[in-house]
Amino acid sequence: TLKLIKETTGKGLDLSQIPLDDKATYQLLSSGNVKGVFQVETSRGIQELLRRLRPEEFSDIINLIALYRPGPLQSGMVDSFIECRHGREKPTFLHPSLEPLLKETYGIILYQEQVMRIANILGGLTLNQADNLRKAMGKKKPEVMAKYRDQFVSGAVKSGIPEKTAHEIFSLMEYFAGYGFNKSHSAAYAVITYQTAYLKANYPTQYMTALMSCEKQNTDKVVSYIEDCRRMDIEVLPPCINESQADFTMAGGGATPEKGKIRFGLGAIKNVGEKAITSILEAKQGGGKFTCRHDFYKRVDSRIVNKQVIESLIKAGAFDSLPGPREEHLKAIGSDMEIAEKKRDHPEQTHLAFGVRSAECEVSKSETRNPQSASRNCPACGAWQGIPDLKPEELWDEKTRLQEEKSVLGFYVSSHPLDKLKKFLAEDSPTTASLSEATDGEEVTLAGVLTEVKKTTTRNGDPMVYLLLEDLEGHVEGLVFKRELTQYEALLKKDEVVLLKGRVIFRNGGGKGQRPSIKVSELSPLEKGLQEESAVITIDPAKHADETLVRLRALFSTHPGHCPVLLDILGQEGQKTRIKVNNRFFVTVNEDFQSAVGDLLGPGHLHFSIRPHAPSTVASPAPKGPRQGPPLPRVQEFKGSRDRATPD
Repeated sequence: TLKLIKETTGKGLDLSQIPLDDKATYQLLSSGNVKGVFQVETSRGIQELLRRLRPEEFSDIINLIALYRPGPLQSGMVDSFIECRHGREKPTFLHPSLEPLLKETYGIILYQEQVMRIANILGGLTLNQADNLRKAMGKKKPEVMAKYRDQFVSGAVKSGIPEKTAHEIFSLMEYFAGYGFNKSHSAAYAVITYQTAYLKANYPTQYMTALMSCEKQNTDKVVSYIEDCRRMDIEVLPPCINESQADFTMAGGGATPEKGKIRFGLGAIKNVGEKAITSILEAKQGGGKFTCRHDFYKRVDSRIVNKQVIESLIKAGAFDSLPGPREEHLKAIGSDMEIAEKKRDHPEQTHLAFGVRSAECEVSKSETRNPQSASRNCPACGAWQGIPDLKPEELWDEKTRLQEEKSVLGFYVSSHPLDKLKKFLAEDSPTTASLSEATDGEEVTLAGVLTEVKKTTTRNGDPMVYLLLEDLEGHVEGLVFKRELTQYEALLKKDEVVLLKGRVIFRNGGGKGQRPSIKVSELSPLEKGLQEESAVITIDPAKHADETLVRLRALFSTHPGHCPVLLDILGQEGQKTRIKVNNRFFVTVNEDFQSAVGDLLGPGHLHFSIRPHAPSTVASPAPKGPRQGPPLPRVQEFKGSRDRATPD
């Protein structure tokens, strides 16, 4: 990233000198849009914690990293910390002497160092004894803790602390020591977290370019980062033999890159090795950009840039800057390769092979090998194309183009089968990337495209299907057994866009690094399936008056149905209050309803949430651990009173 910043802006950035109060960095962290940011990109849970905590200074990042662990999350510490952080609760201290030691963490013992300081300053233990106490508390050694309890209480009493309070303080230390994190470790992590967030916030194109280059062999991560680029309005362009380098680059390159555009690297294309890339880059460096495919074949070493390499380049879109469609380039490979080999073996016959006067491929259209078919001459060099016109059935539709693209890139780049429906998916909808936080047996619902469907049989001889579901952030394997196969066989087709429900399976009980699978229980076409989920309507009180809610309620009444409705009310600081609409106002989501909501609120206010909901409580539960999805601040019920259309 630093190299790209230097090349594109002329600025030599020293990370040790960047300001620690950069507003854009804290805005990025508070938004939770932190893919690629060290330590905080790992799960939706920590992203939601960022949104709730809203860090404003470096110490907030240190605290956040220490907070996001199973112990603090399960103990309720996180909720208390955040409430105090935003002034909604007042921190309490068992004794005034604790305040200077715990003020930065709002009365909560968050760090191991705090345990040691309390033992040392209040209880009179030496630093060595305090460290031994910390270890004993962390490992739950009762006999050692009992010994130090007496010593601590005795020392605290000498310091003027009542004996009862001293016992309470020691018990508090004992309780929190099991959760305590090493602050020096948290601070070290926080430095890298801040630095990577700073780069992403201030140099997003350079940062994402470098990030994808580093992860180019990790398909799932590249897919996720491409989607993140689209969210940031950074366009990821397909590979191009005239523009791409081995790694991802900023489009345009050099000191004049195209703002907000990244060019795909040739090194991420299957079957295109280092030697082939070197041959292509050297040919381009020596003779400039390729003007047509004939020019390309003449200038590269066909022994290295062979048929398999060229097929992959064409399917990936790397020949799109040359005259002619991908289908034509593929169809002509045989004849073009034959000519290239003749050129290599008999260079003196180059002008005969390509039907041109010289090896520079510069002729007039009248001097081509096939003057009777001038329409089949290359528009760039005048050489005969060597193949007949393509028939209509040989032309690719978008679906075929994307399939071929994915076959050599491992994912979709120019577009995605889900793009047309992506705008209707709520931000909190689960993705394949979020499955890393799921537990064995957990029920999930995912939207995606079936990229593989393989029929087989179980050990008992019953039919079953293995499938691969891909979304905008990765993929997951699905298993469909006999009963479900009978019911949903018509949908089990490659490239079908579906809504899938099932249970998470971790083979061998799960564990670090294990990929989950899904035991499929339901399948439906995505567009139909979304309409049976929850319709989420976003309302901004700053833009929509109370009258809007009245009209919205009337809209619900004129479109009765079975689809639940949730209202997301935006707060002044960007937080959302989710309101469940009474089931009397459930709707039928058809084109007329979608159009009416758009006319009333504007585009982009209607989405569908495919996350399981149980909004029957007034307050959302505290996170139970790293796997939990992002909770909403509050859930209320919208009963649609006759007198007012506001939350009850």
